[in-house]
Amino acid sequence: MKKFNLKISTFIFTIIITLTLCVNIVLANSNNRSIIGNDNRTPAIPDGRIVSVLTVWPDGSKDLYTGFLISNRHVATTSSAMYNLSKGGKYSLIMVDPMHTGEYGVFQATEKSIYNENWILKPSNNFGIIELNKNVPYTLGRFKFKIPSEHDLNYENFSIIGYDRNFTNNQWLSNGEIEKFTPHFLYYDMDTATSTIGAPILDSNYNVIGIHTGDEVEVGYHNYGLRVTKEFLDQINSWKAKFDVIPENLNN
Repeated sequence: MKKFNLKISTFIFTIIITLTLCVNIVLANSNNRSIIGNDNRTPAIPDGRIVSVLTVWPDGSKDLYTGFLISNRHVATTSSAMYNLSKGGKYSLIMVDPMHTGEYGVFQATEKSIYNENWILKPSNNFGIIELNKNVPYTLGRFKFKIPSEHDLNYENFSIIGYDRNFTNNQWLSNGEIEKFTPHFLYYDMDTATSTIGAPILDSNYNVIGIHTGDEVEVGYHNYGLRVTKEFLDQINSWKAKFDVIPENLNN
């Protein structure tokens, strides 16, 4: 009888654990608005140029974003990762971790990091540069920007690699096509997560042709990001003189 009761107890415990896991997965997906249909992301081969950006806000809350190295001292990401009026405005602290493993150290944003405060009113301004308090190893490498042609946007496949706050030990890869584009934005059905905001949109040669900035609920058309344009690069280049260490590869 004791053995029977033990089996029943074990069975009930297993059911409870299974249901708990299922509920957690559903909740994670419900909070993760950027998954379109089935989640088609796969774990990416770790790339040291893609960094996690942990922002601590003045109100004490924390958010995880993605960024990418454009020099051994500078990270490109969104302005929304550095300035959020609803959470107190400018970040209190930003910690940057290549590959989110701690293997290469954790770096902090300096006061010279640049962002656009008006990114909410003007979404095409939702980009910025984090200056790190020290250099990352040159061996990690860095990305370069490229202005994509309309032919590229119509016929190439692209990818996004970034982080997910629900599964932070991996970088996540999503592939797909650009379904629609405007002078400043790219729209696509590549799956992302809230923490993927700030990730690079990459062409087949791993040039950065955009920065992932949002999801379908905000714009009514799948996921979207900023398109690298001449105007975008001009803004990046106009910021260069403000850094003590000038990134040598911000130009197209």
